[in-house]
Amino acid sequence: DGSLQGLQEQHDAVVHKTQALHTECETLLSEKTEMELVVEGITERLAHYDELTVLQGSLTSPAFKVGGSQFLPLLTRADEAIAALTGSSHFSDTSSYLNRFKSLQARAQQLVRQHVQSILLAATEKV
Repeated sequence: DGSLQGLQEQHDAVVHKTQALHTECETLLSEKTEMELVVEGITERLAHYDELTVLQGSLTSPAFKVGGSQFLPLLTRADEAIAALTGSSHFSDTSSYLNRFKSLQARAQQLVRQHVQSILLAATEKV
C-alpha cells in the first residue's frame, strides 16, 4: 500500500507540474499576442516615415508622369503621411520628416504647374 501511495503522490506532483506548465504557456502566449499587437502598432506608425523614401523615389523617377496613374495616389499617400505625422509630434524626427514631406508635396505641385504650362503653351502654339 505504501508504494501505491507513493505512486499517487508522484502522479499528483506530475499533474500539478503539468497544470503549472500549462498555465505558464497560456500566460506566455497571451504576452506574445500583446507584444505582436504593440509591434504592429509601432510598424504602422513607422510606415509613414518609410513612405518618404518610396515617394521621393517615385517623384524623381524618369518614368514618373504628372498625368500618369501613379500621380494622384502619390499625392494622397503624401497627404496621409503629413496628417499622421502632424498627430505624432512626440517622436524625435517628426518635424524633420514633416518638412521633407511638405517639400515633396511642393515639388509635386511644381510639377503640376509645369505640366499645365506646357499644355497651355502647346495649345497656344496650335492656335
